[in-house]
Amino acid sequence: MTLLLVASVLATASLCQAASPEENYLATRDRFIASIKALDEAGQSDEALKQQKLARVELTRLLQRIVGPVSIKGFATTAKGTIKGTIKGNIRANIGSLFPGDMGILAPSTACAHAAPGEKGFVIVTSETLLGHWLVEHKDWWGDKIANVPQQVSAALASEPFYTQALQTDAAVSRYAELPVGKPAGAKFATAMLVARSQVLDPRPPDELLVALVKDGRVLIASSAAAVKVKPMPVCHKIWVDAQHEAIAAQEAYIASELKDQDASDRRDKMDEEGAAAFHRCFAERAGSQPFFAPLVRQAQTLIGAMAGRK
Repeated sequence: MTLLLVASVLATASLCQAASPEENYLATRDRFIASIKALDEAGQSDEALKQQKLARVELTRLLQRIVGPVSIKGFATTAKGTIKGTIKGNIRANIGSLFPGDMGILAPSTACAHAAPGEKGFVIVTSETLLGHWLVEHKDWWGDKIANVPQQVSAALASEPFYTQALQTDAAVSRYAELPVGKPAGAKFATAMLVARSQVLDPRPPDELLVALVKDGRVLIASSAAAVKVKPMPVCHKIWVDAQHEAIAAQEAYIASELKDQDASDRRDKMDEEGAAAFHRCFAERAGSQPFFAPLVRQAQTLIGAMAGRK
């Protein structure tokens, strides 16, 4: 059954040779998703999992044709492994679940990734066309209660929601500071930021750089561990502590009401959110004057140069 479905998918794909490589990839991906859905709904979960495995092989082949060869100093170029939150191999298709309804469905299914030695970072490579399609698919991914991904490529690459969704590490990406980088010759766009990942609002020392480059129709996104330690800023930390005192008081009032005082519960959540936002504003405003800032800017600029193909 699985082989027949795969043959059907690939046979249909062969009829799409007049389409662009990106259109062919997306059509093939969507047919695999439909096949997997049909198997899963028919109770053939084992066959559906086999189909997903075969789909990843074929989609990886198509993706590698689209993005072409990638050679970036410090990053691997041989094929092995799959991405699942942490880097465990070298080049691979950055494809999540193809089961409809899964949290990872479609989320990172339009790029290839390259791991740095020692699993200290990675580069994800895709095309502007595929990224544009991904943005449309994720326009309302979180509904209307949480900020969604911007629809312009440059705005998306500079936003927290994009990295939280696209990197799929089960943690939100929080931007602590923008790192001013120059755009290499021939590049359309370049940006860099200092970030941390967390599942809670509590601010923590940022330890990762996210750098993005758009050049020659390709989009390259790099993650690299911060080369210098970022020390806390007491004045910013105090903002968070003060907000937490108010949040704790609201929480205690909520508990004392036997969980009936909704205003107290809302006040607790509001103080958490406002405290975190104020902390990040404070950090971003003061980061440029800190000793760690200049070295991180140089690190980001060096990575931008490597991604642009500079020797």
